[in-house]
Amino acid sequence: MTALEIANITNPKQLSPLVLAYIGDAVYELMVRTKILESGNAPVQKLHQMTVHHVCASAQA
Repeated sequence: MTALEIANITNPKQLSPLVLAYIGDAVYELMVRTKILESGNAPVQKLHQMTVHHVCASAQA
């Protein structure tokens, strides 16, 4: 089952730009979290702080 099937989306071209941006933000955050975890174990609060540092709007500007 694909993500589109789970979300019951039959035609991705019908999604609004804001929805696409929302999905893109989620993908970007997952990539950042994966990269941070590659550096090793850390307390969850530290992992969260590192993630927020990279994915917040000011860091992306």
